[in-house]
Amino acid sequence: MNRLFFLLLIRPAATCLALVWSCLLVGGLAAAAEEESYQEVELTAEDRDHWAFQPLSRPPLPVLEDAARLRNGIDFFVQSRLAAANLEPLGEANRRTLIRRLSLDLTGLPPLPDAITGFQHDPRPDAYERLVQRLLASPHYAERQAQHWLDLARFAETDGFEHDKVRKHAWKYRDWVIQALASDLPYDDFIRAQLAADELTPQDPAGRIALMFCL
Repeated sequence: MNRLFFLLLIRPAATCLALVWSCLLVGGLAAAAEEESYQEVELTAEDRDHWAFQPLSRPPLPVLEDAARLRNGIDFFVQSRLAAANLEPLGEANRRTLIRRLSLDLTGLPPLPDAITGFQHDPRPDAYERLVQRLLASPHYAERQAQHWLDLARFAETDGFEHDKVRKHAWKYRDWVIQALASDLPYDDFIRAQLAADELTPQDPAGRIALMFCL
């Protein structure tokens, strides 16, 4: 112990260098041992029968006695589970409730009074479908849905650590995500742009903004 203290005291540079080399050597040996012991697990035929590896398909609708009042396929499955639990569905929500639910779900904002009144007095049989399409076309829909991706990407406009410095141009990436959703950019293109836009579209300034995902 005294000898180690003496070395640290009179030869700090040499001692630090020796410690660095020791760490590198131990790390290299550990990595080599891990690489030698690694064996890739092959998927068996039984593994590939798992539902996650199966192609998408449309399942048959449950057979129900009271199916006349059901409007779509989802209703059949919901009603089937309710019947199995001896439960009855609640009555249909009124239009004021429907527009509030839709608006909050799709845009994150409550509906305006004029929108509520207009929907309540819309006599067209497809008034609900029209409301859905109108909310999907709203710029607030893209803003709302972009929040989910930005949370996954851990987006922030400040560093959030130590001095919490402001990231001056972070908003450009946020706006790019919103615009991508608003323009219905296909999901595969959405991912590729954020990972390799500099290689795929090097002349496109928007592509460089998408790469901020990697920062």
